[in-house]
Amino acid sequence: MLRIRNLLLLIIIFSFFFAPAVGFAESRIFLKDGRVIKVDNFWREEGMVKYESLGGIVGIPMSEVEKIVTPDMVAFTEVKKKDTIADYEAFLHQFPKSEFASLAEDRIMALQFEEVKRIDTAPVYLDYIRRNPNSLFLDEAKNRAEVLVFQDAVRTNHQEKFQEYLKIYPEGRFVDAAKKALELITLDHLLKTGTISDLRSFAGKVSDSALQKRLQDRIHALQKSAEQRRERKLQQQAQAAQRAAVQARAKHHHRMLLLWGVGLVAVVGLAVFLVLLRKWKTVKVITEDDRKPAVPEPEEPSVPQKASAGVRYEDLVGAPKRSGSMALPGPEGASASGMSGPAALPEPGRPEGGGDDEGEEESFFLNDTQKQEAAPAPESPEDVISLGYDAGEENGASSEKEVVDLSDPETDLKLELEEVSEEDEAPCADPPVPGSERVYDFSDGDLPDLMDDDERKKRRGGGRT
Repeated sequence: MLRIRNLLLLIIIFSFFFAPAVGFAESRIFLKDGRVIKVDNFWREEGMVKYESLGGIVGIPMSEVEKIVTPDMVAFTEVKKKDTIADYEAFLHQFPKSEFASLAEDRIMALQFEEVKRIDTAPVYLDYIRRNPNSLFLDEAKNRAEVLVFQDAVRTNHQEKFQEYLKIYPEGRFVDAAKKALELITLDHLLKTGTISDLRSFAGKVSDSALQKRLQDRIHALQKSAEQRRERKLQQQAQAAQRAAVQARAKHHHRMLLLWGVGLVAVVGLAVFLVLLRKWKTVKVITEDDRKPAVPEPEEPSVPQKASAGVRYEDLVGAPKRSGSMALPGPEGASASGMSGPAALPEPGRPEGGGDDEGEEESFFLNDTQKQEAAPAPESPEDVISLGYDAGEENGASSEKEVVDLSDPETDLKLELEEVSEEDEAPCADPPVPGSERVYDFSDGDLPDLMDDDERKKRRGGGRT
């Protein structure tokens, strides 16, 4: 029994909170006489308020009824005090068929529109219009939404915003202004980044003369700028070509210098190599010659020299003034001159036998025949005899040197005299006494010794060489 009662209690509680209300349960009818009748359900019919009771249907005249209080009335009164969208929605959920349902719905729309107006943005208005197509505030919401959409496009000044306005309100109040704004935005964009073809294409769509003038000015400016860029490009290309040519010449110059340097190094190296090679070959040949055994050279048979008589000093220096021939050494010379034995040398500077000077120029030098006859056969082609005479102890040795080249068959006697100053010349000596002349024999090839013993000792230190 206890279990059944608890189960019924749970069902009643569940029905009260979750089951939808049917009619006007627990409504109260207040009569003018002060009575209060609680009924589950009532209705009005023919000027009377009727309700069901245990005995049947009971009717009360409307004149006796002061007021009728229903649960939805009480709930709506409470909802109106709170006046929130959530409370009105809860009321509609609890009393969907209440006479206050339409009032609750209208109040919900009003509260929503007030929230939209508080936010006051175009997206919110557009959302309200989409969700409430039958709203009492639809026209006001549309007007406000159009204004906000256009203002948003003007504020951002974006082409997409104006295109969006024209799409939402194709016949709106700001259509002309939006189209004009689109033209200006497009014009500004083309003036900044557009090409000449784009500007010409857009100029055909614009009817405003001011915009046409701006477009034409921009087209001329772009054409001039393009021409300047073309000229600068040509100048840059010319400069680049010039720089390339200069670099090419510099590279060629450097390359030629490098080749010249390499060639010079190669030539110098080759020359050094050839010199070293030649020296090496010379050293090698000398080394090989040193290594070879010495071969004795065959001795030439000695030719006995023919003894000749002594030759006088005057015969070699000059011929006698008076005689036409000179006494030659040896038997041939003796026979030719009519003399025998060594020839007597007269004193230098004095003609033989005295006499006048008429025949001095004719007989001072030997003629060619006398030279050939008087010249002894030389031992070698390079025999040269240097002669001198003693000028005295005080004056020292004479600086005159007689050089005889016996290798020349044409000219046996050549005399080279050094320049001697007059101060150094020895005074002419007295003519020699007959029989006191010195006789020199050159047959042995030795040079004559014309200095006296004192002078020779003074110059050579006393030793005879």
